[in-house]
Amino acid sequence: MNLLSLVENLMVKLGGLPGLQFLSRYVSEYQRRRTRVNQTIGRHMSYVQTARSAAEDVKKAGGGSKKEEEDDPDEEEMENNYEESYEEDDESYLQ
Repeated sequence: MNLLSLVENLMVKLGGLPGLQFLSRYVSEYQRRRTRVNQTIGRHMSYVQTARSAAEDVKKAGGGSKKEEEDDPDEEEMENNYEESYEEDDESYLQ
């Protein structure tokens, strides 16, 4: 058993005595605050998880388009034709 939970249980029991009700109110307020903090942490963790997931999707989308561009044989053929015609123009100017 956790020492903190043991102390909480003792404070709740003592809070039942006249004049010591503040102990049980303190414990309930502490538990409410702890719950709020845990909810906030959980919410922020879900934000981080969502952001990471979105970043992975963007990374995959960006990586996929590069591969498609590199593997496009028509584009390579057009580039080769342009280079050949450019070289022919250079040779004609030199003559």
